[in-house]
Amino acid sequence: MSRSNLHTSFIIFLSSLTLGCAQAMIIIYDFPTEFPTSEVYKVRIDDQAVDAYHTPKGSFLSFGMTSPAEVTVVYQKAPKEVVIRPLSAGITATLDGNTCTIKLPKPMNLVAEADGDLSHPLFVFANPELTDIPSQSDPKVKYFEAGKIHEVGEIILKDDETLYIEGGAVVRGVVCARNARNVAVRGAGILDASTRKHKINMLVFRE
Repeated sequence: MSRSNLHTSFIIFLSSLTLGCAQAMIIIYDFPTEFPTSEVYKVRIDDQAVDAYHTPKGSFLSFGMTSPAEVTVVYQKAPKEVVIRPLSAGITATLDGNTCTIKLPKPMNLVAEADGDLSHPLFVFANPELTDIPSQSDPKVKYFEAGKIHEVGEIILKDDETLYIEGGAVVRGVVCARNARNVAVRGAGILDASTRKHKINMLVFRE
């Protein structure tokens, strides 16, 4: 192979490697600054620091991924065992002192239970990269942006309408659709009905 051809092949290799690195990424959502972060867990995903968020039922991670990822969780106290559920996912945790490593081969929803403690598990919502995102200017789309807590009360969807909750958005309220066709609820954000004043379902779809 000539020096020129060797140089060209090397450039192609580097370009392919760079493209692969660009395509393999973690998508960090922009959560509201006032949303409470967890004091129990310190987390890194592929060596990038990521906040875990606190709820009365446990802490959670929510992010997007485009390739296999490694989640590293640091506990305040070294656990003896961390079980990853559902067991059918076949994911095991690797422990080293107070550090737990979880390898995710693809987007999935999991929960990590340390020493059988069900009072404060860590939920992991690893989402695929979302495509075909609707336009915010579409009159048929109720679009809620990331980085904000939206106090909405009740959202009513009518024919051909889409509710889109962007990853990192927190929408407090309930969603209803009655006698409606072709409605959708999409996005990787949070629908939070914990503040509702009446005991109605979070999602009500009838007829």
